[in-house]
Amino acid sequence: MSDSPAAILYDSGGTEKGTAGNPVRVDPTGTTVQPVREVAVSSLTINAASVVNNTSAQLVPANANRRFLTLTNMSTNRDVLIRFGPTAASAAAYAYRIAPGGTYEMSTPILEAIQAITNTGTASVLVQEYT
Repeated sequence: MSDSPAAILYDSGGTEKGTAGNPVRVDPTGTTVQPVREVAVSSLTINAASVVNNTSAQLVPANANRRFLTLTNMSTNRDVLIRFGPTAASAAAYAYRIAPGGTYEMSTPILEAIQAITNTGTASVLVQEYT
């Protein structure tokens, strides 16, 4: 057994990104580091892109078997605001803002329903749910 330290991973800019045994990823803004973890899933459901507008509506129903979820804002010019639970999302009450072309990846299983809204106009959101 070797006592040597774990290999440290670096990105192309030379910034430390964790170790081979404990990888991490940095969000696109470079401000948040999240651990990367494997999630065992048995199925993937890809919903057709859902249309979101300036009236809050349920984007994804609650699912007790949800293991992982990604939401991709297919719009080129509209933010999508999401909120977890049964309460409507609004410009004043939301959990995450998904920028045009951006993706929200659930880092821990959230089993509640997800509500979505735009400030103005419409946007399409691609939902990928892993159970």
